[in-house]
Amino acid sequence: GGFLTLHMIGQYPDMFRAASTRNPVANIASMISTSDIPDWCYAEVFGDKYPFAGASGHELMAMHRASPIRHLSDVKTPLLTGLGLDDLRVPPSQGTEMHHYLTAKGVPSRLLCYPKNAHPIAQPECESDYFINTALWFHAHTQKQP
Repeated sequence: GGFLTLHMIGQYPDMFRAASTRNPVANIASMISTSDIPDWCYAEVFGDKYPFAGASGHELMAMHRASPIRHLSDVKTPLLTGLGLDDLRVPPSQGTEMHHYLTAKGVPSRLLCYPKNAHPIAQPECESDYFINTALWFHAHTQKQP
């Protein structure tokens, strides 16, 4: 969901008034060396099995081109991001990277960080906090301007 959400707000910048995502993949090229699923990174871009020898410079460039971060300059949509700080699948640095770029561009962005949560953000109090903040985020950013 997060990978597609970031692609959508980058490729269709005028379509959405707000977005929310959890543990999104922002940059496949930087994720491949920090994730416990480098094979997903490789297969997402090339559709092949991961060679386990690491990615070449050419492959890293292709991964960047396939990443949502490629469309960053077009993003206008306010983004709320929830991060499970113990996520090994999609390291929290992915969401942090997107957040830093968006705030530098002046796009509203907020991080919600949940220690002791992995990819699902499954602790009930954390999951509830994320969904409540998502509702508040959409309420704040989708109200019609007078």
